[in-house]
Amino acid sequence: MYSSSTVEIDSKWDELLKTMPGWNVFQLSDWLRLYVSSYFSGATIRGVLLHEGTELIGMTPVVMWKKFGFSMAGSPLRHALTPYMGIACKRNPEACVSAFAQYCSAQGVRMATLTLSFFLPDTVVTHNHFRVKTRMTSVIDLSEDLDTILKKMDGKTRNQLRQGEKNGLEVSFDIDDKSVNQYLGLRSRLYTLQGMDQSTSSTLMESFFSSFPKEYYALFSVKYEGAMIAAAVLLKYAETCLYWDGVSDAQFNRLRPNNVLQWQVIKWAKASGIHWYDLGGTNTPSIAHFKKGFGGIEKTYTSVEMFSPAFLGSVWKVFEKLRARKNPRLKGAM
Repeated sequence: MYSSSTVEIDSKWDELLKTMPGWNVFQLSDWLRLYVSSYFSGATIRGVLLHEGTELIGMTPVVMWKKFGFSMAGSPLRHALTPYMGIACKRNPEACVSAFAQYCSAQGVRMATLTLSFFLPDTVVTHNHFRVKTRMTSVIDLSEDLDTILKKMDGKTRNQLRQGEKNGLEVSFDIDDKSVNQYLGLRSRLYTLQGMDQSTSSTLMESFFSSFPKEYYALFSVKYEGAMIAAAVLLKYAETCLYWDGVSDAQFNRLRPNNVLQWQVIKWAKASGIHWYDLGGTNTPSIAHFKKGFGGIEKTYTSVEMFSPAFLGSVWKVFEKLRARKNPRLKGAM
């Protein structure tokens, strides 16, 4: 009933992908090449087409590599910077997931991870022996007028926004070399202060700014007395704008630059015809409260893992904990 086939991930893949409802920027060929070269040198990228009978019902990029002697696959390979690289479904998401499981089994994959932008029914989970984790994000509906969006913010968030607007902050969205270098410098200083391993993610960010198509992203920055004190990278695709990465200088947080930045992003995205503003995962307590303050709709999505044999799941848990020690941001993805 279910079957799969593989194709090259290239411009033709991108064209077909954009015919699928729910496609996103993490599934594009340009992103996948950046991601694999930064994180998984030597891994293989495959474009997997999922079929029910003779009908194409979904597409998913799969990165395949070996670790500890086992074949592993990811769509995505789970990481804080790739929340939605999973299946783009034309219809029947449950069938797409089952077809993906069959593909992995046929390839001899011992462990696979999959992050879905939709909720997975228990019947599919049980049938495929998945281990499931629920993720949360906050999404703002930009079809509403600005006054309504503002009223839906909690009182503290609105007050901080008003305070920030009185502090002489300058917000811009330039993707020139100067702004990019300032952003990367601010990001590096923040990660160093937090004791986080930034070597690999910095390589990804540098490659992203130098080669990723600018039609898919925007760089917003907040300056105070000429110095960048906060910034964010927004990804754009279909009718969605996603808060992908952001940094701020803690010594200036009293000026409320992040509140001002988010409000400017909301106004810019709405004016650009974008329907949804996804603030990103709200699983990390330290940032969840701030994001929820903007009054977005809580959205549930699913992360699934497959292990064959099952005891490999316990081994992977230990590996995850070791990774999280090096990068605290990953704790929210565990």
